[in-house]
Parts: sequence; structure tokens; C-alpha cells
Amino acid sequence: MFRKTCENEFGECLGEYGELEKIIRLQAEEAIPRINHSNTEKIIRLQAEEAIPRINHSNTYKRRNDWWDAKCSGWTEQRRQALRRYKSSPTLGNYIHVERTNALVKRNLKRKKRKNFLTFGASINLDRRVDMVWRSIRSLAGTHRKLEYIQDEYVACFQEMLDGLTPLSDTNRLVFPEEIGRTSAVISKIDGLRKSAPGLDDIDNHMIKNLPDRTIQILNGFFNDRLPAWMILTTI
Repeated sequence: MFRKTCENEFGECLGEYGELEKIIRLQAEEAIPRINHSNTEKIIRLQAEEAIPRINHSNTYKRRNDWWDAKCSGWTEQRRQALRRYKSSPTLGNYIHVERTNALVKRNLKRKKRKNFLTFGASINLDRRVDMVWRSIRSLAGTHRKLEYIQDEYVACFQEMLDGLTPLSDTNRLVFPEEIGRTSAVISKIDGLRKSAPGLDDIDNHMIKNLPDRTIQILNGFFNDRLPAWMILTTI
């Protein structure tokens, strides 16, 4: 009687273990695509960071004016010196000197800008695209442009491609992209083509078409399930 009871309990435990084994195997199979997807994303990020050029973060502002030269820098330095002199000794004479220097510097910079614009206008090719002409004209505006960190721009570009990417059920299609964009030229092309299509918040199909063939093959393995039908890479 005791032996029969033990055999029954052992059989029940064995049956429960079999069910537990099935559950564990099922959960493991479901976790494999997520693990591979995480590794794939990690490889893309690491290779993107390797190809990103490093810049000096201490100087994140740069003038876009092609006409700016040493004379312009000298004029602005004269204006700063006059202002410092007035702050150290706020007399009427120093105030008049500040106003006179400001007017002189403003006139010289305006004259310099106009001269450069006339030179640019005379060199415009009539066969050039209108958007390229306006882009060149805007570069003469005389404003400061804050240079975003190049690393942040490229990481954002890849993040845009990775956001919302769901794990694939077919683990055989998950390819470790060891050859994806190791050169800065490829990543620069990705970023440039992405910005060349204003108004598109998602991945641009034209950008994908201009990627190297090997990179397309690598991306094709895990981006097809995420992209809309009109962006499927098989149309390339």
C-alpha cells in the first residue's frame, strides 16, 4: 500500500515536471528572438559609434558665413574693447566711442556681406536647381548655427531605424550585421539622405535604395517585418 502510494505520487510529480518542461521550453523559444534582437541592436550601435567621427565638444558654435575673414574678426574685437573700456570707466567720451565703434563695425560688416552677395549672384549658374540656390543664399544670412554633436545625430539616425522594431519569430532570419556601415562615409550618406527628404518622419525609401548592397542584405533580414508595405526592401 505504501509502495503504491509512493508510485502514484511519483507519477503525479513526473507528469507535473513534464508540463513544467514544456512551459520552460516554450518560454525559452520565445525568448531566443528577443535575445538575438537585443544582440543585433547592440552590434548596430557599437559599429555606428566606431564610424562616428569625433569632434571637439568645447567649440560647438561655428559661423556659417563664407565671407567672414580676419578683418571681420578684428572689427568685432574693436567693438568688444570699446565696450570693456566703457564698462570699466562709464564716461561720456567712452560712451560716444562705443556708439561710434558699433556704427562703424555694423557698416563695415554690412558692406562686406553685400559685396560677397553680389559676387555670389554673379556666379550663379542658371541651370542650377532653385532649392540649391536658396540653400546657398541662406548660408550668407550671418547667423550662428549650433553644431549638434555628430555622434548624437548619427545615433539618433540609427535609433530612428531601431525604435519600434519587434523581435522576429524566425530566428534563422536574424543576422548579426558585422559589416554594416563601418566607414564614416556610409553613415554620413545615411544621415545626409535622411535629411534630404524634409517632411518624412520615418525611414526614407530613397535613403534605403542608396545604401550599399551588402548593407541592404543585412538590414533586409530584420527590417521587413517592421517597415510598411511601401517601404519593403524587396522593392529595391
